Amino acid sequence: MTRTMHAFRGVPEGPPSPCPVTGIAAFRLVDLNRATCARPLQSPAMPDPASSSAAPFSPPSAEQVAAHLASNPPRAQSKSAGYAALLAIGFAMALMFSSPDGLMPLVGMLVVAGVFVYLFRRGLRMRDLERRASRAAELALTHHAPQSLRLAWQLLPGVTAVPQLHGRTVAMIAQNLDRLRQFDGAVVAYDELIKRLPRDHPAAVHFRILRAMAHLFCDRLADADDELRKVRNVIDRFVDTAVAAAYRLAELFQRIRTHHFDDALGLADNLLDDLRPLGVEAGYGHALMALSYMKFADKHDDASAAEQGGQWWGRATMLLTTEQLVFRHEELRELSDDPRLAVHTQSSTPPVET
Repeated sequence: MTRTMHAFRGVPEGPPSPCPVTGIAAFRLVDLNRATCARPLQSPAMPDPASSSAAPFSPPSAEQVAAHLASNPPRAQSKSAGYAALLAIGFAMALMFSSPDGLMPLVGMLVVAGVFVYLFRRGLRMRDLERRASRAAELALTHHAPQSLRLAWQLLPGVTAVPQLHGRTVAMIAQNLDRLRQFDGAVVAYDELIKRLPRDHPAAVHFRILRAMAHLFCDRLADADDELRKVRNVIDRFVDTAVAAAYRLAELFQRIRTHHFDDALGLADNLLDDLRPLGVEAGYGHALMALSYMKFADKHDDASAAEQGGQWWGRATMLLTTEQLVFRHEELRELSDDPRLAVHTQSSTPPVET
């Protein structure tokens, strides 16, 4: 475990600061192509805020992720400590009342004080774990993926006895690997999460969609298609949720990756409403739709299609910067250089950096 714990080299450690608690289902992920599946990169929108002089960040490999998760599996919370504390208090009370004179009452009071000190320290430790997990979630949501990943990685051994917190931590590891375009490692983490959830649980369905997206970025098209086919049978249960929005984005991206741009246009009518639960990350879907329209316009010399593409590009750049769009989807680079879209490009505000 020591070897895997040092997978991140050159980034200084620091104590976490408190922040609001964030749930594990609060994220939606999309990222780049196979050429970047194992390449340690850092997005221009995701700098490590720890230090301006920090060494280059090096995310873990898929093998290191698998070893780290195998070394730190969740385990059921033991009730023995609580029972032992109750027995100790009962024993102390028996000592105090069985012999009112002499040293027995003092011994009983010391036992009770020791139990309360133990419980107090245990509570402090749980609060510290929650605070560190919340800090990692905050960093992920503000697009500080390298620091969030490092903190979640270091936190995992300490939360094995708290299954819910363990699941949140593994989800953050998966999320940040995905954001850093380390898709093989992200798939390993998604596999771990999926196998510990009921098949039709909303979180399991969401993770399966995200795993399919990772397969698409790595050109594992058959694996992605098989995953999405299975999800298609249950997606109607999640109308107007982030799960359904993630599925719609994956469906659109699948058509882009397989060069079925004309088919992608069939999703245009309801796409704005379908992707709305994704928040600003709906901009990735808007940009992919813009790409489909521009491909159609070039193929058929259709000026109206080009205008539609410009409108979709304007919506995308209103939510995300051009740099963020291109970092996530290399396919969009040609749109960033297309003079026909310059007039539609908006000035979106990047995520707040702390």
